[in-house]
Amino acid sequence: MKAEAPYLDQSADKRADRRAYGIVIIFTTLSWTVLSNTEQLESAKSGNPIMWMEIWLTQGTSHMAIILTVLIVPFMLSRWTITLGNWKRKIPIYAFGFLIFGIIHITLMDIFRTVSFPPLLGRPYYENFLDVKLWIYELRKDAYTYLLVLSVFVTGRHMEQLRLEAAQTRVDARTTGRITLKSGGRTIFLQANEITWVESAANYLDVHTETGHHLIRMTLTELERLLAEANSTHIRIHRSYLVKREAIQVVEPTGDGRAIAKLKNGQKLSVSRKYREQF
Repeated sequence: MKAEAPYLDQSADKRADRRAYGIVIIFTTLSWTVLSNTEQLESAKSGNPIMWMEIWLTQGTSHMAIILTVLIVPFMLSRWTITLGNWKRKIPIYAFGFLIFGIIHITLMDIFRTVSFPPLLGRPYYENFLDVKLWIYELRKDAYTYLLVLSVFVTGRHMEQLRLEAAQTRVDARTTGRITLKSGGRTIFLQANEITWVESAANYLDVHTETGHHLIRMTLTELERLLAEANSTHIRIHRSYLVKREAIQVVEPTGDGRAIAKLKNGQKLSVSRKYREQF
């Protein structure tokens, strides 16, 4: 099992990277379209219009270079993983990575334009590759692109790891009856039958056991499904309450379609009309 974990993590990262790369391609294509259309309209209004092919080719070569250049981002993330605990130490590495990103992008862009301008526009590409102003202008734009792309890949990997954790949590609940809960920076493990009742409190759940309670970030529906995986006897009695059947001592109707469930520990919980019949 220990030998498989790294492979699973790498596979998850690769899946996340493929999705992130797809998102980058989609938004880069949209950016190319929007910027080209905008520049074409502004050129027409200026009274000195630029040939549409030149506009679309100029923007297209830059965006195509970006699509290829972003491939260094997942490579960097695999070599120098970013976490909440180490991101400050990784700033110099990713700052240097930005310089590499900019150099590759500008170099590819220059190559694409040098090769494509003569056959498609009938003239050579006139920009001087060694012009400092060109580099400053392009690197300024690349800084924004680099940070955006890095965020997409980091977020994608994080979401994939959360999905894997959730899947493993369901497997644990189904096979061992163990419920895994997150409370701040802590991970709490409880057997399903240890949970007496649960109350929904805004974006958190107050999970009560016989020995105490834990405040966790999860929806009541998510916990209900997790407990169902563990074949527990917990039932929903209210949109805000989940309770173990064996913990209920008395149910008292209130006369208005609702009821009060009194637990063995003395706690009283409301039973709503919606859940009373099921209960």
